[in-house]
Amino acid sequence: MSEIGRALGYHRWLIVLVALGSVVATYAGLQFVSEQYISTAHLLVKLGRENVELPVTVEKGGLMSTGVRREEINSEIQLITSRQLIEAVVDTMGLDAFKLEPPPPVTWFQRAKRQLREVVKAVRAQVKEAMILLNLKPRLSDREEAVLLVLNTVTVEREKDSDVISIAARLPSGPLAEKVVDTLVKLYLDRRVDVRRDRGMSAFFDEQLDALRSKLTALDAGKQQLRSDRRISGVSEERNLLLARLQSLYGEIAVDERELSLLSPNRPRATGARATSFVPVGNMPAMPAMPGASAPALSTSAPLSSYPNFEQLRSKVTELRLRQTDALQKFTADSETVVRIDREIVQIETTLRQAMQSQLAERRAVATSIEQRLASLNNGEMELEVLERDRVLVNQNYQSYAKRREEARVSEALDLRRVSNIAVLNPADQPIEPVYPRKMLILGLALPFGLLAGLALALFLEYMNQTFRDERDLSGADRALFMGLLRTDGGRK
Repeated sequence: MSEIGRALGYHRWLIVLVALGSVVATYAGLQFVSEQYISTAHLLVKLGRENVELPVTVEKGGLMSTGVRREEINSEIQLITSRQLIEAVVDTMGLDAFKLEPPPPVTWFQRAKRQLREVVKAVRAQVKEAMILLNLKPRLSDREEAVLLVLNTVTVEREKDSDVISIAARLPSGPLAEKVVDTLVKLYLDRRVDVRRDRGMSAFFDEQLDALRSKLTALDAGKQQLRSDRRISGVSEERNLLLARLQSLYGEIAVDERELSLLSPNRPRATGARATSFVPVGNMPAMPAMPGASAPALSTSAPLSSYPNFEQLRSKVTELRLRQTDALQKFTADSETVVRIDREIVQIETTLRQAMQSQLAERRAVATSIEQRLASLNNGEMELEVLERDRVLVNQNYQSYAKRREEARVSEALDLRRVSNIAVLNPADQPIEPVYPRKMLILGLALPFGLLAGLALALFLEYMNQTFRDERDLSGADRALFMGLLRTDGGRK
């Protein structure tokens, strides 16, 4: 250690000069290093279900945003760092914004510094041109160089496990870095809305709604036309009334047929004691009604007893038969009185039978028309059910498309209001001081590194030195015998 200390002592000024020289050289080099400024903006990504502010026109839309999943944050980062968006930033700002010119020099030091920078710039331009000629580097336009500059200096990353995205730009100018970040954020918000917007959806839904509305109108018109053609209003009520009337007619027809069978011209005439067994026409028992039929009195067609002529004829027949019975008790069957009474009975029964046949035919015709009307009602009801089923399906589709059209309208309104799940937490700020180079740190490190370099140089020179400075050098020399010190006349050894 004493040898090293003695060697360092011999070269102490060299060590000091090297250390100071490194500090001075570092300081001079720092004057030509471009300063770098960082401008940062932060975006807040709303995760999960977040209520958003609705525009006034869609306050009743009931919109609820589902937010953004954590996995989708990477998609947002990819969108921000996309080349198309960076190119849009360069085109928006213009190429002149990236042509940085230093302020005019004032002092002689600034003028010298600028001159040296111009020299360095010219050298770099020549080196770049040589690399292009040697096909080591492609020739780029000013726009392409600006795009690459922004691509290489802009960093977008997620702040650890938070829902915040930071956007930073590191450029030689603080205002330029701030403007780049601010422009990037604005273009990103516009591009995000444009990418997530469903283009043409409103027009598609409008077209579908018009078609479905036309179908609904046609179906409604078809239903009205069908009701008008078949004279349908209330199917169930009309059917119940028609069925009740038809059952009543069936009962009346059965009664008429029974009476006609008793008034048949082939019926044997009652004579002698057998004549007392006749049954008056007006008191004949009615046939039992069909199951579910209403009483004949409910029919809109009046029964036979409601006609005065029929009642008079029936009374006359009853009176004549009573007279015939009395006559048969006094006279023989072929007597003139009995024959005359029998002839009158036959004439009246013939008239009564013809009237009843006419009424029976009329009732049968009415029953046939009711049956046809019921068949028409049944067919019309089935057609109405088919139309109503089609209308229900079309109406469901119409409601579904109307709801989706409203959602699309709300989405477009929100896009116009720029309501999204991304909020600017902190806008781009203008940096106060450069982040690179860190001059004080570099100068602070230059001194110890200079000392180390000076020590290394001193040790190296000492190792390479072959001269003898004192007795230690002589005593350490190979094959040399140290006898002592000699003094000269001047007192020097």
